[in-house]
Formats: sequence, structure tokens, C-alpha cells
Amino acid sequence: MAADSGVRAETLDLVQQSSRPGGVASAAAEEAAAAGASVCRGGIDYPHISGNSPAPYTINTHLDQDCRVVPSQSSIEGSLYRSRWFGWEHLVSGQDAKAGKAKWSLFLNKGCTRGDWYKYQATGRFYALVGTTRWSAEFRNENPSEIKCVSRPGASD
Repeated sequence: MAADSGVRAETLDLVQQSSRPGGVASAAAEEAAAAGASVCRGGIDYPHISGNSPAPYTINTHLDQDCRVVPSQSSIEGSLYRSRWFGWEHLVSGQDAKAGKAKWSLFLNKGCTRGDWYKYQATGRFYALVGTTRWSAEFRNENPSEIKCVSRPGASD
């Protein structure tokens, strides 16, 4: 996880969605499915002021996936929003797919206007295919209170 990651909002096990017929399941995936346990976890932190973005005044959130075995396919999708008088305003979305990686992250960044105060929300979707079993989880979180756009964490500007 990156050095400037915010407070972890939530970490959940990816849950078993389906198995493809005719495929070859890995022993770890079969054991996890038999035990009702997940082979992967997804995590998302609260949106926060970025501490290491090259651009000051940036709102950032991280979506992290960590698997006990290497999935043959996996992807992370996420979006960042801010609260406005009319509802949640979409700021940025991103997605990334990896094959053959057990641990990786997606970063969502959006510039903010100095001194503005907003509540932010992040959503994420995690998918992993291990053997013949597909695992997935969805997240949504928001800051418990508004945060002020400053150049760096701890700055008073």
C-alpha cells in the first residue's frame, strides 16, 4: 500500500460467485470453497488529501486486492464522488485488470480547489478468478465528515 494511504474504511473477503464447468480448480481454491473461506480480500480507504501526489490539492483513495493464491484473472474498478446540494457528483473512475498477480492496487486521484470543504465517497468492485471459481466484492464508503482541500496532510492553507 502507498505511503500516503488514508484510514482504511473497510476490508472484506471476496465471496464465491460461481464455478466454471470443465475447468481445473487449484487446490487452494478448492480448499477455500470447501471451507467457505475466500482466497482474496479487497480493501478501500477513505478518500483523503494526498500526501505524495506530485500535484498539491489532490483528493486520493486506494483500492487494494490481496489474494492468498495467484488468480488467473483479476480486476479492480472504482469511482470517486463528492457530496453536493443535488447529490453525489462523479469526479473520476478507473479500472485495472491483472493476470498472475496476487497483490495490487488501483489509485483514484482528483484535484480539489484550495479551501473547499466536501464530503467524499469512494466505491469499488473487486473480481478474481482462481481455478474455476470466481470471487467478487463491492464496497462503498464516505468520509464521516467534510474534509478541507489543503496542499498536503496537516497543512493549514
